[in-house]
Amino acid sequence: MHTKPSQVLFLTLLALATLLPLHFPLPGSYSQQDKCSDSFQCGNITNITYPFWGGSQPQACGLRGFQLLNCDGHFPLLYISPLMYRVLEFDFSNQTLKVARQDLLGDACPTTFYNTTLQDPYHFAPDSNDLNITLFFNCFIDKNGKRTEFVNQFGCTILFGAGDASSSPGPNITCSHNISVPVNQTAMQALENRYGSDVLLEALASGFFINYISRPERRQLPLLFIRKDPELKRLQNYDTSTEIIGKFVLVALTVCTASVIICCCLLKRRLAPRRNPNNERVEKFLLQHGSLALKRYKYSEIKKMTKSFKDKLGRGGYGTVYQGVLPDGCPVAVKILIDSDSDSDSDSKGRIHQ
Repeated sequence: MHTKPSQVLFLTLLALATLLPLHFPLPGSYSQQDKCSDSFQCGNITNITYPFWGGSQPQACGLRGFQLLNCDGHFPLLYISPLMYRVLEFDFSNQTLKVARQDLLGDACPTTFYNTTLQDPYHFAPDSNDLNITLFFNCFIDKNGKRTEFVNQFGCTILFGAGDASSSPGPNITCSHNISVPVNQTAMQALENRYGSDVLLEALASGFFINYISRPERRQLPLLFIRKDPELKRLQNYDTSTEIIGKFVLVALTVCTASVIICCCLLKRRLAPRRNPNNERVEKFLLQHGSLALKRYKYSEIKKMTKSFKDKLGRGGYGTVYQGVLPDGCPVAVKILIDSDSDSDSDSKGRIHQ
């Protein structure tokens, strides 16, 4: 069984369309991965690893939502909407971070008042060992109809107490805002034993713990790849929506191009005139006899001569004979052979002289 050239061409192009995107990915798909290192430094913290990225570590080396900022500064920063946090410690074995609210460092007077609620449950979650304190801002006491403000120990008037936020820190005390902030257990013990602005600032600066989820089930378009560095042969899941779409586009363009080429080849082959051995023998005969060769007429011309084969003279060997008239008025007898094709370009005919 012989394989047709068109089939060979189709199989070749199909193989190229399938294998090229796998062996030759889009430009840049390897370049970013090659820049990934086993660990990197951000601020004063070293040996930071996956899923975090930032600074010299490109986004392809980590997960979206784990970008570290201010790597050229002293402390790395992590944005968890709607707040910015200073990262104090990493514990990769337990997947925990120790962080402090950036807006409460220094004077503990934020410009906007947000509770410390982690609004990114797919990435981060609070640690169960931390305790909450409530900060009350711009407070005054109303006693006997007289309003008295508390002593301003910060850039604003602050009262604080253990537990989640409530409407008031005590009887006859009114505050404009209050927020809830986690502190670690050591800081809570210090606040219970001593009272003062320095103790509160130390507690806020000492930070609290949060847990992170390195492989969130949502928000990520899963793609597994193996890093080329032998020391980094670990599977990573990272957001590659743009790269995947680009590969699909490349495959689609390759398949479309191959389809167009195949269609053109098939169309050209279909429209090409077929070789007929009988026609070749007639042409050879005419070339050999030159000017003495018989004159040829098209089937449409013969049909016109015989008035659509109207006058039948009789039946001879191998066909039927019809009466006809040449364009010059000369009568002829036309024989239509039995084995000839009525749709062919020419037919045999005999000429009768008057």
